[in-house]
Parts: sequence; C-alpha cells; structure tokens
Amino acid sequence: MIKFKRLKSALVSSAVAVSAFVSPLAAVTPSLSANAADGDNYAKLLQYSLYFYDANMCGDNSDCALSWRGNCHTNDEVPGGFHDAGDHAMFGQPQGYTAATLGWAYYEFGDAFDSTGQTAHLKVITDKFAKFFRDATVLNGDTVQKVLIEKGEGNADHQYWGPPETQGDRGRMLWSTGGAANVTAEYAAALAANYVNFKNPDDLKYAKALYNFSKQNPATYSCEFYGSGESGSADELAWAAGWLYLATKDEGYLNDLKNGPLGYWVMNWENVALGAGVLLGSITGDWSHAPELGNLSGDGYKFYDKWGSARHNATAQMCSLVAAKHGKG
Repeated sequence: MIKFKRLKSALVSSAVAVSAFVSPLAAVTPSLSANAADGDNYAKLLQYSLYFYDANMCGDNSDCALSWRGNCHTNDEVPGGFHDAGDHAMFGQPQGYTAATLGWAYYEFGDAFDSTGQTAHLKVITDKFAKFFRDATVLNGDTVQKVLIEKGEGNADHQYWGPPETQGDRGRMLWSTGGAANVTAEYAAALAANYVNFKNPDDLKYAKALYNFSKQNPATYSCEFYGSGESGSADELAWAAGWLYLATKDEGYLNDLKNGPLGYWVMNWENVALGAGVLLGSITGDWSHAPELGNLSGDGYKFYDKWGSARHNATAQMCSLVAAKHGKG
C-alpha cells in the first residue's frame, strides 16, 4: 500500500512540479491512452498535465498532440522551443529548468510513465526541448561560440492577446557569447538528462560543450522576468554536473557536484541547489547538501511563497519522494 501511494504521489508531483496549470481539453481527442490502477485516475492526471507542454510548443508543431495548435514563429532565427507561462516569449532559464526536471521525473519514476502509457508522449516533449537547445547552440568543434537564450521581448509580447499562430514576426533574438551560465548550464543539465533517459549521442555532445562553456564563464544573466538571484550560477553548474556524471560516470563531474551549494530553499527555476543536493544524495548517500527536506508543519502543505505556492509544494514533494526512494527517511 505504501509503495502504491508513492506511485500515485510520483505521478502527481512529477507532472505538476513544472507546470502551472493544465489546459482545458474539451476539444481535444487524446492521442495516447492512460490507464489507472484504481478509481482515482492519477494516470489521466499525468496524461492531461503533459498536454500543457503541447499547448506551449513553438515552431514546427507537426508532432503536437493538440489538434488546435498549428505552426508558429517559423521565421525565428532558431525556430522551436516552448513558449513561456501562457504568453509567447521564450526565456531560456525556465525552459532549461523545465526540461531537466521533466527528465528527472522520468529518470526516477519511469515505471509510472511506462505503466500508464505516457512514456512516448513524454519523449516527444523532452526531445523537442533538447532539439531546441542543440539548435540554439553554435559550436566550433566542441567549443561553444554563442547560445540563443531568449526569443521575443516580454513586455511587447504581453501586449498581444491572441494565438501564437497569428502573432507574426516577434523580432528580438538574444544571443550570449558567455556570462549567462545560469541559463546555459540549465541547457546542459536538460540535454544530459535526456541523454541518460533516451541515449541520443548529440544530446551528450552538446551537454558537455555547454557545461564547459558555462564553467569557464560562470557570470549570470538576468532580465526583468527571470534572474539568477542570490544563487548565481553555482546551483545550475552543480545540477548540470550531476546529470553529466550520471551520463558519463566521469569523476570530474561528481567532484563538481560535491562542491556545489547547499539546497536551503525549494527547488525552482531560479535555484536548483536542492535538486543538485538530492542528486548527490542519491548517487553517494551524502545528504548534507539537501538539508531542507522534511521540514513540514501543520497539515504538511509546505507554503514557500504566495506566487505559485502549489508548484513549490509539488516540487518539494518530488524532491522528498526521490530522497525517500534512495533511503533518506
């Protein structure tokens, strides 16, 4: 019974942790089945949560599972990727975080995706993220020359109220030649996680290059909508190092993970130190970098912030579930 409850919790937390809402699906013909083990249809909840990403796909959307989405922004310098939270700009930092966290969900709870028939859909989504991160990275051999970290402009985008298919050319493409490690290391983490899960060698090649690029210039980039915060890029670098260690078993990456910051707050797009700490614990048994786990009170709902408190609570549950799976209490 405990194991089954954990399976249900894993379905909920890993689906909800990186999505703010689930899109209405009344007009949608599901392209994949979802099979629940009991009357509480957690399988359907997982399935519907994944449609959130189909709703936010950008570029060539021929692989989108929603019939009412079409191609959009195909004239971008680098087409593809995913729109931001309900608008149509593309910000690299939360996009990289989202892709890496989805990869983590599958890495730890792949049996839940498999048994509910959702693995194929999840792979479409994470592969689409990975393709954009590769396409957004200009390489010279194994050395990164520049990386596309934003598309569009947030304030201008917020003035547009309509579908992305009719928005037209959004113009601005922001490239980085270094000093945006909080963004580019997230790309590296997402690509490494996707390699661990699905073994595309190009994902690993670009992950390594982006990690080296980020480590060589760990300065950070912030904009009005997303910033590096107090954590700088140390958390993203540790997070990426953990995934690269899982992908390669190179002790150098493990040493970088061990030297990462402690996770004193909930994992989120700005600070992934707790996720890195849980990775370290699951790999080595050293949980000292994940001290925030388990500090609940009252009814157990961990309230971190009034802005999106449910996403923080769901991500805290996911981190705790992973830690519990690997023997931490």
